[in-house]
Amino acid sequence: MEAALDAIADAGLSRDDIDGLSTYPGMGAGTPGFGGPPSPEVQDALGLSLNWHDGGGEGPGQMRAVMAAALAVAAGLARHVLVYRTVTEGTPRAPGAGRASAGPAAGRRRARFGSFMQWSLPFGAVSAANWIAMVGSVACTSSG
Repeated sequence: MEAALDAIADAGLSRDDIDGLSTYPGMGAGTPGFGGPPSPEVQDALGLSLNWHDGGGEGPGQMRAVMAAALAVAAGLARHVLVYRTVTEGTPRAPGAGRASAGPAAGRRRARFGSFMQWSLPFGAVSAANWIAMVGSVACTSSG
């Protein structure tokens, strides 16, 4: 909340000027630790009166929230949109794992991950930069 209030102040605005809120991925979506608080919770915590809010996972990653905010301003749905991205925890835990579920601190009990994480976590690929590199290396290998 402090970072959001600082960003509003840095823009020369007040909390009352903010009438839009945009986030990625939105509504607490994603794997554990990936999705931050949904926009209604942030709205309540900051005491904002909004005309528009958005959050979703479809789009080019974190830039999706910025693009949605720009579209809302261009369409006249909002005048000043606060865009935020946060995560709920730095070390995600799998249900019932009892310990950190990724990295060296995982301990003896191994958590199970679904979706693409089952293929990337064993190689330490925990961020978008790693994922793009994996796809790029496959594309280079298959084309050459």
